[in-house]
Amino acid sequence: MEAIESILIPHFSASGYIVHTDVPKELTYTPNIIFEKGNNITAFYYRSSTEKLREAILQRIKETKRIARKILELNIVFDNKPKQSDLRLCNLYRLGVYYIENGELKQYSESKKLLGRKGKPQLPNTFIFFSSKQDLEERMLAKEHIEFERESHHIPVFAKLVEDDQRYNNTITDLTEMIYELMDDSHYVLCILSDEYRKIVDLEVRRAFEYFEPEEILMFVKNNKVTKESWGTLLAYMEMAGVPVKYTEYIDNSDFKRKFNRRLMIVIKELHSNHGIDFLG
Repeated sequence: MEAIESILIPHFSASGYIVHTDVPKELTYTPNIIFEKGNNITAFYYRSSTEKLREAILQRIKETKRIARKILELNIVFDNKPKQSDLRLCNLYRLGVYYIENGELKQYSESKKLLGRKGKPQLPNTFIFFSSKQDLEERMLAKEHIEFERESHHIPVFAKLVEDDQRYNNTITDLTEMIYELMDDSHYVLCILSDEYRKIVDLEVRRAFEYFEPEEILMFVKNNKVTKESWGTLLAYMEMAGVPVKYTEYIDNSDFKRKFNRRLMIVIKELHSNHGIDFLG
């Protein structure tokens, strides 16, 4: 996004802003560039107008906490005029919107100003997309444990399964589009490879590699001959392409449950840490 920066920096420099090199800890999603002028801080996140704008990313940006004695603005800047659907989504989260048009910086809307006072920190709703064959018992075990953590310990973590979506039925024709939408609105992806190969699961896992950070992918592979042979092509691809996602092998359902519970606890601890909340579990 060098074209954005080459226009953005001169524009704000002319108004007396300087580039702020340190990322404040209150910013829960790292911006591409930050400008500062007096007690005003404005952060920019670069996005391509041709790519789908993930609502989960906007939610993370909006989770930014107030900075003491500062006025903070959060902005999305597109490399071209964005779609109306993207503009509406940014407005929903009260984010400022800029875009480049004919080599000039245009402003569509202003960011809500976050004044430097602090409210009580809260954990945001966090969604985990499930990628596995639907009749897999491990899938249900993972869903049950997530529900247990939410109901027993009030942790706002939710399982996002295709079959739980009200639009889903056995004759749906746009399943892939719906899967992509559910993934884009999730913060993590749980990938479970067990026994038989499924083309749609392969598609989901490869898309997760492309769109999610390695630490956002919880991948489990059953340690038996059938699974290793059925999913050999995908596992070989991960190795040859240097995919930086580490998967956890498990032996049976009991072993999966134990290892998944441990991995979910790491996610929950990170959520607490990232939002300045003491973890008491």
